Amino acid sequence: MVRGISLNRNEQKQIDHDKCVKKIATYWRDDGGYIVFADLEGWDKPGEIFETEGYVPDIMARKHGTARICEVETEDTLESHRQQWEAFKRYAEKTNGTSFVLYLAEEGGKGLHLKK
Repeated sequence: MVRGISLNRNEQKQIDHDKCVKKIATYWRDDGGYIVFADLEGWDKPGEIFETEGYVPDIMARKHGTARICEVETEDTLESHRQQWEAFKRYAEKTNGTSFVLYLAEEGGKGLHLKK
């Protein structure tokens, strides 16, 4: 996988994914008061999380000693990227003050919060 682009998504699904990432990142920054890093053009990029085999999340947000990791998938990548998002989930579960959220990007960039 190239940083920020999944070879498993068609062009429209990638557009929906990127819109969803932008909506979540913007909301967390503007309404949530988080410092946000997003794997999108025009945003400061999140770093690799080495404890997760070096995966880079779609969004990393920090505020007052807490952190949120967010991964956005599409129908095409939900299962094929399971190893990645499960690594983020395990990392968050063992790291104090860190939470993980998973979204499914739908048509038009709407995001469905998944409880996995």
